[in-house]
Amino acid sequence: MADTRTLRPDLAALEYARPNYLTDFIFPMLPRAMRQGTLYFQDLQADVAAQTGRVAGTAPTTNLIADAKTTYNLENDEFIDREEIPDGDIAGLGGLDAAQQVAARIGKRAVGNAIEDLTVANVLGNGSVTYTDIGTSLIAAIGVGFDVLADLAGEGEIALVLSSRVFNLIKRYTEVVDRMKYTGVIAGSVTDVRGISAMQLGACLGVDRILVGNNEQWYTQSATYQDRAALIKLPSAGVEPKEAIQVGRTCWFSPTGAVPSAETLFEVHSWYSETELSEMVDVRAYAEQKVLNVELIYGLDGLDTDLLS
Repeated sequence: MADTRTLRPDLAALEYARPNYLTDFIFPMLPRAMRQGTLYFQDLQADVAAQTGRVAGTAPTTNLIADAKTTYNLENDEFIDREEIPDGDIAGLGGLDAAQQVAARIGKRAVGNAIEDLTVANVLGNGSVTYTDIGTSLIAAIGVGFDVLADLAGEGEIALVLSSRVFNLIKRYTEVVDRMKYTGVIAGSVTDVRGISAMQLGACLGVDRILVGNNEQWYTQSATYQDRAALIKLPSAGVEPKEAIQVGRTCWFSPTGAVPSAETLFEVHSWYSETELSEMVDVRAYAEQKVLNVELIYGLDGLDTDLLS
């Protein structure tokens, strides 16, 4: 049966109320022109020891270097949202064009949220990451984690990643309030503490930056997330993972193989359903997330109320 829907690049290009997604920073988009293929990447390897005391005339000891690769199949990773607008409600939404725009924006946000869910699970719910309890000092735990990541290969800022709720919680920790005094910010009340920016807190904690995720996905979705944060060495979106060691990327189907523009990031169709007596709008994307070097994630656990001032 032929597809009778209408492809709507105009709806695909619409701006929408985009939450503060962290996927763009942690697992940046990697456009793929083919829905199936092989992704080559630089694998984080332990340093090898140079040979000493070689006997003249004998071959040096060989250290084998192998390429690292993983497969992706975007055909199995469809994200789709269908919005239905009953014909009787179209006028109340401002007419057909306006109603379709409302549906498209809702659909794009739904698809975007689903992909952000992958990032949260791969950071705060990753079974391959060891989460270290911060004990009696968040600052000390972050210092240890920062040093671990700094010693590993791979360029990029080291960021503290956490939910908005945990971000506001740690600003009230006694040791954080005390240290803020040395940055020129003297917190005289809870209101003052809440006004501390991510940049100010990052300077206090000794990280390159702080990435704050929305609570709906980075906190509320799972009790596991609610006392966790992570230090991550962030990749450069403009560098292929086969060129530099990176924590991971999000493979995204793009027919041209280039970074999708606004009108091609999502695939949007509209049509009228005589069965439902409704205008229908489909929003779809194909994406698959790959954690390439999990060692570049350093988990922190135990971020609860015990250290409150």
